[in-house]
Amino acid sequence: MANRILTSIATLGILGHSRFIPGTVGSLLGTIFSYFLFKIYGCFSVLVIGVGLVLFAVYACSAAERTIGCRDPSSVILDEFAAMPLCFLFLQSREWPVFLLGFLIFRVFDILKPLGIKFFEKFRGGWGIVLDDVVAACYTNVVLRMLLYLVKCRVKADF
Repeated sequence: MANRILTSIATLGILGHSRFIPGTVGSLLGTIFSYFLFKIYGCFSVLVIGVGLVLFAVYACSAAERTIGCRDPSSVILDEFAAMPLCFLFLQSREWPVFLLGFLIFRVFDILKPLGIKFFEKFRGGWGIVLDDVVAACYTNVVLRMLLYLVKCRVKADF
């Protein structure tokens, strides 16, 4: 019974069973969640919530993998959802275009898995399901920082 509940959470209910790119659906929901999370709480609170969410995702995704019976099932999308707040930690800007850009950058990293991200899929159970998304979120955060810095420098240069 508990594994079925955890599996339902790991698939975000029926959303993970969508035939239309379920990982993107999970990421989009995570981006919207992150936007409101940052509007309500400060960065340190979001950090604590984000780490807790990632650890819970590891647990739930492990149970889902066992219940579904295959490695890293595409219907499990809690990993993308849980990683999204990490994309925006400690950024200067909290405007919606930054969140949209972060969503797009994260999806590129999550789909292509460059720069060693694919390595983290080799871990067993929920760790392998979640860690590649956490690393993709960290890379997204770095890219967003660079882009925000370049935009800030460009704005200063125009004056």
